Amino acid sequence: MLHFRGEIDKDCYYRLSYKLYNFSEGEESSTGRWAQGQALDGHGDYEYVSSPVPEGKRPNLKPAPSNLHNKLFR
Repeated sequence: MLHFRGEIDKDCYYRLSYKLYNFSEGEESSTGRWAQGQALDGHGDYEYVSSPVPEGKRPNLKPAPSNLHNKLFR
């Protein structure tokens, strides 16, 4: 997570950097090199999360500016 000064929250970075969140149907992605074992950079271990849950609050977003939308489908 970047903070306003550009500093990195290293605990958050390392906690999330090596997780594979499965948002696909089935469990095939759990068998890949990216889902288990030591990370290639040697700083952590990959973790496969079969049924991920949201970790943050739902954002309250403003509508996108109308000039950014494709007008072909209006």
